Amino acid sequence: MKIYCLDNSELAEIEANHRGYLGDIYVFIDGNYYHLNIYNFARLKQDFEMEIDEYGSYGVEPNLVLVSDISKRSVRDIIDYLRRQQYFDLIKPSTDVNIDQLKEYQ
Repeated sequence: MKIYCLDNSELAEIEANHRGYLGDIYVFIDGNYYHLNIYNFARLKQDFEMEIDEYGSYGVEPNLVLVSDISKRSVRDIIDYLRRQQYFDLIKPSTDVNIDQLKEYQ
């Protein structure tokens, strides 16, 4: 298993912590890439309430994963946990991955 992102800079990590989500995480397992949308609960609640107020409904992001915080350590830990729970057997691999843009999530 390998974890990738589009931007692995320190600034991107700081911004993700402030925004409460990461939308550029890709996990490579058994020859397939899986795109994850990682949110903390506060951000998910904020998005949910805003869309309910504005549109009357909320569409959940595909492959949504909730974490307690958006630190790299926490994200790596939850992805490893999901792998052990065979989560990736239940979701569809991503077909639109540009592997030339991916950087190792470290």
